[in-house]
Amino acid sequence: MLEFSAASPGVIRLASSADATCRFAAEQLAYYIALVTGGRPSVVETSAQRSETTPAGPAIELRLQERTGDRCRDETASLRVADCLGVLTARSPAGLLFGTYHIIENFAGVCWLNRWEREEYVPRAEKLIVPDGEYSWSPRFSCRAFTNYPRIDAETTDFVDWMAKQGFNQYVINPQFPGALDAYRTFLRGALALRGMKASLEHHTLPFWLTPGEYFHEHPEYFALVGGQRRPDGQVCTSHPEVREIITRRILEFLDEYPEIMEIGLWPRDGFGWCECEVCIAGQPQVSSSLWPDLRCRTDTYLDFVNDVAERVTQERPDVSITALAYLNYAEPPQSVRPLSNLVIYFAPILRCFKHQINDTGCRRRNPTYADMLLRWRDATPGQLRLFLYDMGIDTLSLPYPCAERIAADFDFYERAGVDGYVLEYVPEEWVTFGANARAVAFASWKGGTGAANQLATHMERYWKALYGPSASAMTDYWRELAVRLVEEGPCTGHYDLSWTRRATPGLLSSALVSLGQALAAAAPEKAAWQALRRVQVSCEHLLRVGEWQRHLAEAQCCTGQAIARAAELAAAAAEAVVAWARANESFGAVHAEKVADRVWREMQALGGICSGNSV
Repeated sequence: MLEFSAASPGVIRLASSADATCRFAAEQLAYYIALVTGGRPSVVETSAQRSETTPAGPAIELRLQERTGDRCRDETASLRVADCLGVLTARSPAGLLFGTYHIIENFAGVCWLNRWEREEYVPRAEKLIVPDGEYSWSPRFSCRAFTNYPRIDAETTDFVDWMAKQGFNQYVINPQFPGALDAYRTFLRGALALRGMKASLEHHTLPFWLTPGEYFHEHPEYFALVGGQRRPDGQVCTSHPEVREIITRRILEFLDEYPEIMEIGLWPRDGFGWCECEVCIAGQPQVSSSLWPDLRCRTDTYLDFVNDVAERVTQERPDVSITALAYLNYAEPPQSVRPLSNLVIYFAPILRCFKHQINDTGCRRRNPTYADMLLRWRDATPGQLRLFLYDMGIDTLSLPYPCAERIAADFDFYERAGVDGYVLEYVPEEWVTFGANARAVAFASWKGGTGAANQLATHMERYWKALYGPSASAMTDYWRELAVRLVEEGPCTGHYDLSWTRRATPGLLSSALVSLGQALAAAAPEKAAWQALRRVQVSCEHLLRVGEWQRHLAEAQCCTGQAIARAAELAAAAAEAVVAWARANESFGAVHAEKVADRVWREMQALGGICSGNSV
């Protein structure tokens, strides 16, 4: 077995020809062994990939094998321990790095927390022991990605470090926001390359490739004809030959400047606004969308456009993949157009229910429909099929909704369905509220490991212990009670839906509130744990305030005559309390105050319209 200690720090071996990522993996392994035991192993280069020297003390050798081209296989890490030597192998530098982090997590008990939670949990021990045996860690999905929403900054560099430690391997750059590419060059380009991670450019990118401000004035025909008028705020005219030529040229120019980006998205603008010109309409079977019955499907028209651009790009850059989005009224699989083999499809179930598994036939929302669509997309897609996931609660008003078990069950279904990967949006301002979901996603993205550490409950318990310290037990009770009362006993819910919060009363959540109070008391002597608990308290109070506002709002929407004035007054006061609380506590990382305020005022403006239409 391996037995690292201050008295016997050991060595980390790697080939002298190793690249920067392999060297970084060796240094990271030595660094964390030193943090745990107090003794730092020496990093030793060998002249050959395989050293025959018998180590005098504990040694781990990093060996890079020949790539297969299969990203999952290449990022699989295997560790064989016999006597005093451990041999860690992988077929890619990123695989070696992921393997080192799995060793530290599984055998040293380190828990990877990010800057929005607290400092990493690194327990001290006299010895770090790795028993003799064979261990393997293999990803279930080839692409495991996050995307910026909205910004990239210095904090994102730290986030990429956390991503690598959790086994994520790709960052999707969202170019909608000004300065995104400059920020990528400044903060992410080097950080991703050092870790062997990939960058891609996706996320509603068509306005980036064909910018309305640059083209609309002279060429309105490049943009969608909607209601008889060309619209710069709609989609592009996907059938226009010059649109296809311009976008192809701009992609190739972009690839010349960013040769490390090997995946490019042709994702439509968020929303609808599809072109109604004769050519676009003729290219689309006239069938209503099952998700938006008042609208026609637009999958075939869109996919024909993406296929054409993808074919043009790959004629010059066959190493580049083009991605398309299956979303809104183009979520249905195509009827007459088949995706090219080098096309990656991202399926985005925006209307899904967060309570139920995606394939739960008992769900009253759209989950069964989406599960069926996903399976049909798998049959129709010769290339990779991925998911655009909403499990980080984007646009759910920073409201806690514990669903780690459902996420893990979803991932089991995704693997069986042949899904190749996913991307998640995240918002730093509300990470505290949804960080457990990211933890569940990271857990569900890998298979293999060591015994009980593979069980989700055990995995989450380790997370709670690292995050909450002496309050871990009480906080486990808090989150479990919240899950029972709000999720398991609550209604179906989904993106933008706030109706479920009407049940969030102090009475219903009394047991959870008691556990939270006990946790705060237990954490008082430990500053970092108490701060983590304070963030949860902010999130819980936000939930109760939103619940009160939603109850008054629902009452006002149902009232008539003189009663509506009083109900509207109470709803307005509750709305002001929600926004005031969010703004006063936005620095805690639990509530995204700007989005909260925007959503609250939009709903209150709608209530004003209802009031003006009633006799008061």
